[in-house]
Formats: sequence, structure tokens, C-alpha cells
Amino acid sequence: MGSDARSVVRIALIGNLDEARAGDARDIIIKMISTSTPARIDLDLSGIDSIDSSALRSLVACHQLANIAGIRVTIVDASPAVRKSIWACGLSGLLLGERLKGML
Repeated sequence: MGSDARSVVRIALIGNLDEARAGDARDIIIKMISTSTPARIDLDLSGIDSIDSSALRSLVACHQLANIAGIRVTIVDASPAVRKSIWACGLSGLLLGERLKGML
């Protein structure tokens, strides 16, 4: 009996997620998508002090790329600043896990 079980990868980021660091975060997520093809990538952004629009664009791009590959990218933990920015941009339905949607 075969198993189609794939892993769940958790990526935790800390500090400021701005234009200078957005590309690094995107590269880490894309590497996970392309090399390990997990079933899901859980992003822990609870250690992020601030996030800007370039980082949000990178997260959306990663979400779209992962979706094409059949992988789900979800923010499972986020600082208040991240939750506020995602909500303000109308991205909560796309990026936030169910637990965080209830915290908005």
C-alpha cells in the first residue's frame, strides 16, 4: 500500500520584512517549493516587527507559485503588525490560516 503523504515545512522569519529582505524570504520559500515539494508550507511571521508592500507582493507571488505546484502556503502565526497589514491590503483570505482569520 503506497502513501502519498508529503511533509509540512514551517518557515519562521524575524525582524523587518521590507524591500531589502523580501527577496531573501521569497527565495527561501521558492527553494522549498522547488526542492522538497511539501504538501504545505506554514509561515511563522510572529517575529516580524514590520512588513511592507514589497514583502506582501513576494508572499502573494509565492502563494501563486505554490498553488500551481499543488502546495499550500499559509501564514499560521503573525505579529499584530503583519496581521494589520495583510488585513488592510485585503489579503487575509488568501494568506492567513483559519486561526489567524479569527483574530482580525
